[in-house]
Amino acid sequence: MHAGEAIAVRVRGSRLDGTAHDGGAVAAFFAPGKDPEHVPGDREPDRQAALGFDPVTRVYGAQVRTAGWAPGTWTCRGTVLGADGVPEGWAWFSFPLDP
Repeated sequence: MHAGEAIAVRVRGSRLDGTAHDGGAVAAFFAPGKDPEHVPGDREPDRQAALGFDPVTRVYGAQVRTAGWAPGTWTCRGTVLGADGVPEGWAWFSFPLDP
């Protein structure tokens, strides 16, 4: 993937009855050189995006443009939120971004 292209972010999550969580979901992106999964001091995101819920697939998702992002390996944390904004679940992944 190259800077300026859009990345598809998807996080699967729903209540047992198939409905969306009250707080929705967000994707937090961490610039190359950070290790937020293992280093608490690196957990301030460089970018964020709200994710919309698809009730058919029970997936939260968004297309996120990477224009202006630094090249290197980015880390993303997709988080499903409860009514009070408290995380109810999350997943980490990373992706390379070429210039």
